[in-house]
Amino acid sequence: MLTKVYDIKNAGHINFRYQPVSCLATRLIQLRKEFKKQSVYLRRLKMKISQSCEAIGVVVDDSLHSDLKATSALPDCITMMQQYPKDSFSRIFWQQQMEAASRKNARTMRWHPLMIRWCLSLRHRSSGAYEALRDSGCLKLPSQRTLRDYTHYVEAKCGFSVEIDCMLKSASKVEVCPEREKCTILLIDEMHIREDLVYDKHSGELIGFTNLADVSNGLTQLEQSMSQNSEDGPSLAKSMLVFMVRGLFSNLQFPYVHFACNDVCGYQMYDPLWEAVWRIEHCGLKVLGVTFDGAAVNRSLVKLHQPPCKDVPHKTLNPFSDDQRFFLFFSDAPHLMKTCKGKNIRWREPCKEEDSKAGMGLRLVPKLHYEHIIINSFSAMRVDLAAQVLSGSVSHALHLTGGDEASETANFIGLMDKFFDTLNVHNFSHGSKALKSFKMPYTSATDFRLKWLKDDFLGYLNDWRISVHDRVGCNKTERNRMLLSAATQLGLQMTCLSFLDLVPFLFSMPDVNSFLSQRLCQDPLERFFGLQRQRGGVHENPNVVEFSKNMQALRVVKSVCKTTSRGNCRGGPHESENIEELCEPLPKRRRTSGNQRSSASSSPSSISGPSSLSMSCPSSASSTSRPSSASSTSHPSSVPSTSRPSSSSSSSMSFPSSASSTSGLSSASSPIFEKEGVWGNALYRAMRALMEHDIRFLNTPTSQATNRIATSVCRWISANVSESNEVEITILSMLKECIPKDIRTKQSFMWSRYHTLRLSPRYISEWQKYFGLIPDISVPKYWAMVFQYAGHFMLKEMIESKCTVTDAASYISPSLTYSEYNALRYAAGYVPCALRKKVIRSSYSQERKTDLLNCLDDMVDADVVPM
Repeated sequence: MLTKVYDIKNAGHINFRYQPVSCLATRLIQLRKEFKKQSVYLRRLKMKISQSCEAIGVVVDDSLHSDLKATSALPDCITMMQQYPKDSFSRIFWQQQMEAASRKNARTMRWHPLMIRWCLSLRHRSSGAYEALRDSGCLKLPSQRTLRDYTHYVEAKCGFSVEIDCMLKSASKVEVCPEREKCTILLIDEMHIREDLVYDKHSGELIGFTNLADVSNGLTQLEQSMSQNSEDGPSLAKSMLVFMVRGLFSNLQFPYVHFACNDVCGYQMYDPLWEAVWRIEHCGLKVLGVTFDGAAVNRSLVKLHQPPCKDVPHKTLNPFSDDQRFFLFFSDAPHLMKTCKGKNIRWREPCKEEDSKAGMGLRLVPKLHYEHIIINSFSAMRVDLAAQVLSGSVSHALHLTGGDEASETANFIGLMDKFFDTLNVHNFSHGSKALKSFKMPYTSATDFRLKWLKDDFLGYLNDWRISVHDRVGCNKTERNRMLLSAATQLGLQMTCLSFLDLVPFLFSMPDVNSFLSQRLCQDPLERFFGLQRQRGGVHENPNVVEFSKNMQALRVVKSVCKTTSRGNCRGGPHESENIEELCEPLPKRRRTSGNQRSSASSSPSSISGPSSLSMSCPSSASSTSRPSSASSTSHPSSVPSTSRPSSSSSSSMSFPSSASSTSGLSSASSPIFEKEGVWGNALYRAMRALMEHDIRFLNTPTSQATNRIATSVCRWISANVSESNEVEITILSMLKECIPKDIRTKQSFMWSRYHTLRLSPRYISEWQKYFGLIPDISVPKYWAMVFQYAGHFMLKEMIESKCTVTDAASYISPSLTYSEYNALRYAAGYVPCALRKKVIRSSYSQERKTDLLNCLDDMVDADVVPM
């Protein structure tokens, strides 16, 4: 009988359980031989080690011996990892490191969402340092291509989009959160950016020009075409206007939308502001107001909402609310403190206090230094210096040592200290620890601080103004020097009156037991600007493209990325999010062949149609305007137009035609929507635009209800065209009164008249009477959402028709600037190269490839760009 001999080294995959006895005996002999061989090898190694220790060994003392012995007795990685809490980042980090180390192929690794956010925060600080840390091998980290799939899930661009609305809806958890957490406020501020033009290879556009809402872009184009300096064309953006959504009872701090602008005016912010409110209300949130600094642009925006009978505009009705809520205006309290510590008050008494104690060891106010009193351009922007000067300790020191001469200054400083504490309550324990009752959280609608704001603080400002006004022997300039600036007085009065209306409203809601007033400040937006400047590295001012990409990355990172300690909001509280919120799955861009850009299947980015409040209306754009992003192709090989681009990068006053807007909707194929002459009705076009608006993909109760109402109105208009035309004439006559003859110079007047009209009982009752004729409409609380949108849409159509009355033929296309010329040269070189690569990689026959390549070569040789 033959016995099969097994190789002991290659027998690991053989199961010897069912082998015959002869095979097992042979294997036993092989194992004994291998054991003897390894024993001899082990003895040789021990001998070498002993010889090496005798030759080069070092004798250690008992303490070092015990330390080395304790180190060798440390637990393994799994035991050490279990010492951390279950849901902590430390434990998740080491679990991910062990899992990544055990993977043979790095592509099969699935990273935790918290790990992705942490890696994005590292890359945000420095992409070079992140790549060096990843290449070192000491840590297993995802590649930058993987991180880009998360940050580029949504296209980074200026303006509104339904993808950002979906992200806001997901971040706020509006479907499961309690009613009080739906209360939000808008934070608005500008950040300086670098003027630059960037060619987008996917859309063929030049990005870097100013871009506000549709009507603002169209009116700006009209103003430039009618001005004497029309050859200057659209201006480059040098600042970025950012809207952030801040939760009043939640940790929501969502950078919502941004616009590239240049010397923006107050009337240009009217349309973006109310479009943002309209979209956020459709997401299911409640916008209670807006907070901004005391810039002249913001004050002019507030004055557009000023009623005729009020001196201080601080609130207006929210036209899109279902419960007739007020929309409040706040001025940022830290900015008010900085303006109060400006040049309008002579700080002689604090200067004396500083000088008198300069050579002594003990001081009444140890925090008061030279930089607090002598203000330069940098220290004027620091809130901490203003808060330390206008503090209770300085007031007590002046009362103690200043005498009667410093009494009024001490009183003013004490009042400003209490005002700042009233509007800067940021936690539940600081007031009790600091023994300051004005920093305690608000627990009722009858808090004593509300009475103090109304009677003492506002009364003090009013008495001060009256006493200066009644002073004899002083001219207007001297009286103004005795008061705070008009902007500061308006900001203080507006903020106090709005706060007096907000607190009772919040405590009238169910389950509201406390409120922190610091939620009204702009600190989150200031920190966001600090994070934007961090990403720039050496140059702290990004351009439009860099700002847009950084903004999308920061939306994903959330609170993992911490701002610098040297920022303007130094020492402020950093609200930490729940670890469960940071561990939620992140949407990721799907990778496709050919390096084509695509998003996940759940993203509505593939949906066609404009993403602004104004949808489709008859187009009458001139041939010199730049094509909108909706009409431009996303293919890399698309050749851009050689005409000068307009100031809008995503949309302009030239809307899509009404005929093309009917496609893409299931109800468009219904015969009831195809009656002859129905498209001549402006109400019908407005309702169809609302039906096709991208907010229908939010799937919220508000968006579904407005879509149903718009559908019912469209069907009723199709069956009752003549009756609907009568109502349309009445509404259009009201809207026509808002548009002045010279729309180019009286835009502020137009928006002010329109806002007064949209809140007037006559306008609202006309719409309600019109909706009462339609039998299929239900849920009247959503009527305001629908008819306010329809009225705004009809106004935009009228503005566009007035803009197109100007003779477009007389407008001469200006010559290209140096930056535009270089950008076009780059595009002219990139497009043929991209097409050549596509032709070479294609599956065409060799003969066809040769013909296409020769054609591209001929185009490049014949291309001449005039300067």
